[in-house]
Amino acid sequence: SLKKLRSLRFLSCKDFHFFENFPVQLENLDQFFLDSSPVVSSSPVFTWMAEQLVNLKYLYIPNLYQDQEGRNTSIDYIELLRSRDWCFGKSLEALRLNSASFSSDKLNDEGFANLFLDILPMRFPNVSVCDLDGNRIQSVQSILDTIKEDGIDASSSKLLSRVQRNQAILDKLEEMDKAVETGKMEETESNASSSNLCRVNLCRVILDRNPILQRLKDGNKEEIAAVCSLL
Repeated sequence: SLKKLRSLRFLSCKDFHFFENFPVQLENLDQFFLDSSPVVSSSPVFTWMAEQLVNLKYLYIPNLYQDQEGRNTSIDYIELLRSRDWCFGKSLEALRLNSASFSSDKLNDEGFANLFLDILPMRFPNVSVCDLDGNRIQSVQSILDTIKEDGIDASSSKLLSRVQRNQAILDKLEEMDKAVETGKMEETESNASSSNLCRVNLCRVILDRNPILQRLKDGNKEEIAAVCSLL
């Protein structure tokens, strides 16, 4: 019976109009994949998802589709996630937003900040894993900058202490560098450990094939401190 279906995957599917009058509500479906399926953000499949998948836990949305002329283009993740009232907002635990290699609308720093500070905590508060493989995220510093600019409000007050934690980690890194140079390593307590941090459900962010990884590999102290402050 379709009502017992737990996982549904569409591979290279181009026509989703049958979702306009889908006859069965898949109440037990908890995994949904749009894998290599060109689809527009106005597709009826997203309307169906938003209204019917009440117990969805894992969602994979690529940002690739083809327009009416058959040209490859992409979906704006942020606009898509903001534009609907998703019935699975509280049940979703894992979100996968991977970009095509040629996409011009890959998730950038600003989009990542919007996802981290607004969309996930406000719309999908129970997401613990976010896979952002293949986007163009260069830095998480924009998240801290947004917190600074916004001050204390409904969306950022719980994260405000992470700005102070960022500076504490930077100070600690400089202190460790000096200790290595002088050969004197002393056990000290970082102020970051005493920060009153907001504990969010998001515990794993996958950033494979994003420019930020090279910055971390190169030992960029500001970026390392910014990443650590968000852990």
